[in-house]
Order: sequence, then C-alpha cells, then structure tokens
Amino acid sequence: MIDWETIAAGPCYPVVVGNLNYVGTCISQLVQEILNITKIPQEKAFHVIGFSMGAHVAAYVANNLRPYKLSRITGLDPALPLFITSDTDRKLDQSDAHFVDVLHTDALVEGKAERCGHIDFYMNGGMEQPGCWNGNLIESFRCNHHRAPAYFAESITSKIGFWGWSCKGFFHYITKRCPPKKPDTLMGEYCNSSSKGYYIIHTAAKHPYAIGTNYTILNNSKILVSRSNSSNFTQELITYSSNKIIEQLKNNSYFPEFSVSD
Repeated sequence: MIDWETIAAGPCYPVVVGNLNYVGTCISQLVQEILNITKIPQEKAFHVIGFSMGAHVAAYVANNLRPYKLSRITGLDPALPLFITSDTDRKLDQSDAHFVDVLHTDALVEGKAERCGHIDFYMNGGMEQPGCWNGNLIESFRCNHHRAPAYFAESITSKIGFWGWSCKGFFHYITKRCPPKKPDTLMGEYCNSSSKGYYIIHTAAKHPYAIGTNYTILNNSKILVSRSNSSNFTQELITYSSNKIIEQLKNNSYFPEFSVSD
C-alpha cells in the first residue's frame, strides 16, 4: 500500500491532480528496484490496484516504467474531474498493462463513465449503488464511489463471486436491451485476463454484496439514475422521454460507449 496522503490533501483538487506524476514516478522507481533485485518474470510480476485518483497514478507508474509493462492494473472507479479529456498518458487506459480491469460505481459524478480497460464492469449500471441513497446527496455520491474498493475487496474471499454479463453499452442497458445472458464473467481479483468488453454486474444493497449468478433485470428503462429526489437536475432528468434520452446520447462527444446502435 502506498501512502501519499501528504500531497493528496484537499481542498485544492487541481494541485493534487498535478502531483500524480510525482507519485507515479516514485512508485515506478520502487518497482524497478524490486525487478532488479528479484528478477521476477514479467508475466507474474506486479498487479497495481488504484482507487479514484489512484487509478490514474497507476497510469503514471506504467508511463515511467516503459518499455517494461506491468502485468495487471485494476482501476477502482477512476476519478472523473480533470480526466475527462486528458490524453492517454495522463489517465488510465488499456495500454498501461497487459491486462487492465476497471470497476465503475459513481459514473458522471466522482468516477468516469468511459471505458478505461480491456474489461470494464459497470456495477449496478455504474452510476447508483443500492443502499447508498440516504437523503443526503453528497454522502450518497461518496457511498457510490467508495463501493468500488468494497466490492473488489470482497471479491478476494467471496465464495459465490460477482458475475456479470456482456452488454453493448450504457444506452442498451438503460433501455433494457441488455438482459442477463450467458456466458457470464467473474469480476474482481480472480477475473480471467482473457476477458474483454463492457459488463454489467448487479449486487446486494449491503455486505456481503456478491450475489453470484442470481442477478435480475432492474427496472431502469426510463431513467439514467435513481436519484429521483436528490436534486432539481435529476428530477428534470427523469422526466425526459425515451426520445430525449436517445438524442442526448447521440450528441454526447465525451463518452464514445454511449453511441446508439442496434
């Protein structure tokens, strides 16, 4: 575990973002020294796990280790603010390791919605986590965001696991054109590195979160999020007709996975 709290303290978020490269450089030096001493085979060497901005720190580690390539990076709800239009050297993407797996739990708020890895798991659709809404908007967003490390930690010891099914993208999921189907794929520590694509996973509302393959289709055909009482914005959002939603997604240039296709 890397402790970089002293240069990650708020409230100035842009300054913290600017420090990521320094953190990544220091970690890469540690990795390089371990490699020099142990001569660990590359395919068995390092699995870097990063939460929020830490997911992008992993990208800087990868940058500084070139031409060596990390065996695996796991991104836990990679941070969204100031990373939405960054070039790939300044954010996590699938080129940073031989295998990059990503969990999305608070997309469009604290976490990114766009795909970042070889395989991306959109937990409960990726935006709203069951059991998180408590009437306080900020606390609910924070709960959604922090579910990512909670889910991954549980995946290490869970006997039933977090299983998801493939989907063409976000639009297909919210319009119920992405029902559960086989074959399904395991998320978490034991994810198969040959797995690729966009996957949906449903969870329970409280620990233990894993429900195995006992997933069901959520009723989310008309809304993007279930925060119906959380703000004026979301109250307006859920009044959109299906055609309105389609137009919004068609015109969105930031999130290519939102493209509408049959």
